[in-house]
Amino acid sequence: MLVGQVIKNTIDELSQVTHTEYRIYDDSLRLIYSSETSKNSDIKDVKAFMESSADSQIIGDDYYFKVKDEEECVYLLIASSVSEDANIMGKVAVCQLKSLIKAYKEKLDKTSFYQNLILDNMLLVDIHNRATKLHIENEVKRIVYLIETRDTEGVATEILKSLFLEQAGNIILTVDEQNIILIKDVEGKDDRESLNDTAVEILDILNTEAMLKARVSYGLCVGELKDISKSYRKPRWPLMSATYFIHHCLFSPMRIWESAGLFISCL
Repeated sequence: MLVGQVIKNTIDELSQVTHTEYRIYDDSLRLIYSSETSKNSDIKDVKAFMESSADSQIIGDDYYFKVKDEEECVYLLIASSVSEDANIMGKVAVCQLKSLIKAYKEKLDKTSFYQNLILDNMLLVDIHNRATKLHIENEVKRIVYLIETRDTEGVATEILKSLFLEQAGNIILTVDEQNIILIKDVEGKDDRESLNDTAVEILDILNTEAMLKARVSYGLCVGELKDISKSYRKPRWPLMSATYFIHHCLFSPMRIWESAGLFISCL
């Protein structure tokens, strides 16, 4: 489910604003979050509430809440406060967690959707139905960039995610430790110069911010989701065959090799 750091950042901020102490357990009754000054809970009370049919309950001075995802309890939240607002603040925290779960699931669903598009594993009717459900526009000009790095810590992926925001219609997929896919919305910016500029921008930011060397290629612009696999297949050959076309570009003008797509090397 949610990453522990995401929960911590969200609930820490809420705790400071509402002056409420929180404790959160996962569905295996493991404590995954506790406010700094929060007291310990009796694990027997936690277990009894988890096994009960109640969605909320008052035990002593604490307010217990179940955080559900599709009717399944995924977290148990306990709110404590010296004021009488602990009940309300507990409900606010539950809403926050539910929103995080929803956003996380949508992100996973989108990632899975685009992965299947890349691999050409979906029927046309399934593409249309899932795109509608995920609020993804079908007829938008997109292009696939294939980025090869020697990054083993995931730094490149995080840098690219900050540069190419999902809200702008972009998606980043991590293939393995060395290969990253960028599916970019290029509506209105699909000329060769703009596409080249994006490839150079990727190389520059990976080199300047993470001191990473990379190779980038891109495929054809496509106008529909069903054709994204064609854009993905297009750059793979130039990138994998680029061993023979490597040029040092850190201290010399960058060179570009074009054949069935663009290849830029910064190795």
